[in-house]
Amino acid sequence: MQHHSYQSTPSFLINSFGAFNYTRQEALKQGILMDVTAQAKRFNFSGAVAISQMLYDQCVKWDRFDTECQIYQNQDSRLSNLLTVARAAIPISGVAATETRFVLTVLPKDGYSLKKTPKRLRTVLDKGDQNQPVLTIMMADDLHQALLDFTRTAQENLNERNYD
Repeated sequence: MQHHSYQSTPSFLINSFGAFNYTRQEALKQGILMDVTAQAKRFNFSGAVAISQMLYDQCVKWDRFDTECQIYQNQDSRLSNLLTVARAAIPISGVAATETRFVLTVLPKDGYSLKKTPKRLRTVLDKGDQNQPVLTIMMADDLHQALLDFTRTAQENLNERNYD
């Protein structure tokens, strides 16, 4: 019987999907999470802060093509907006909330919208790979997408082993 170490797996993933071993560092390396700690420090976040790839794609990323299709948006300003709203949503009391839900209004990347729409987001405070506090900001439904991604990766790994 193989022993699994769940210490490195974020508890919100274990609680949602059951036990598996996946480190935050692996999630950052694979692009599932994006480190925004440097930018987050400007908004009084302490410790490591990451955003999900889905959140980045829907609420932060804005390139020249998006500007040509819709209107000009500054990607750094979109990230600053996200961090400002996330910081305001997190209670400042002495008791840290493990999860905070909030809404960000953002211009969607759909090629035509000129009006901002609400996006349901959440922050999750958890333990990092070295047991340090880390914060992850994600879409409210990112856990569903994470399950699909983890399932796909597990299947790919299984397929690679079967061909060796």
